[in-house]
Amino acid sequence: MNLQQLIERYIAYRQSLGAQFRADACMLRVFGRSVGSHAEVGAVRPEQVNAFLAGHGPITRYWFAKHDALRGFYGYAVSRGYVATAPLPTRLPRRPPPFVPYIYSHEELRRLLETATAYQGCVVQAATLHTLVLLLYGAGLRLCEAINLDRADVNADQAVLTIRQTKFGKTRLVPLGCQLATALAQYATSGPKRAARQTPFFTTPTGARLKQRTVQGGFRRV
Repeated sequence: MNLQQLIERYIAYRQSLGAQFRADACMLRVFGRSVGSHAEVGAVRPEQVNAFLAGHGPITRYWFAKHDALRGFYGYAVSRGYVATAPLPTRLPRRPPPFVPYIYSHEELRRLLETATAYQGCVVQAATLHTLVLLLYGAGLRLCEAINLDRADVNADQAVLTIRQTKFGKTRLVPLGCQLATALAQYATSGPKRAARQTPFFTTPTGARLKQRTVQGGFRRV
């Protein structure tokens, strides 16, 4: 059985069970390309697997994510008789230390928000960055969820957000505090008066939806 064909069969199998399986599918396809388009699944050598896992640079959590994807794939391949054993490493490296989040004090948050109001950028305006940081803090959203908001998703009168197609493909409602709802309403009135409800809530000066890397760069500067 051709390796890439079996990878596609495995991806279809996992997705038929209801899993989105996007990240693992991407990693497995990259693995297939790294081994070669004409490789047979039984001909994959441990050295090729190790080279794919190692990548370039130190061991990170991504190493373990790739290993988990390959372990699932080879479990499927072994259970259906395509290979006798999985060419995966028998000894795993030490996991890197876990990410330790930084907890801002109230004083640091106050300074952060004050500095955001004076931010000077060509793509992200000060009012946009300030309101976005305030929303992330006050509602606990992921950055991608915040920048994917449309005007129709922000109901400041009812103090509720509609977060569509989140991490697990579901939609949820997020209640807001009254002060945060007021801040969002004030920001909304600063945009085009007749903006369509399907237009982005947080935009560049030209009306385009913000990109994650742009917001991250502005946040680092602040």
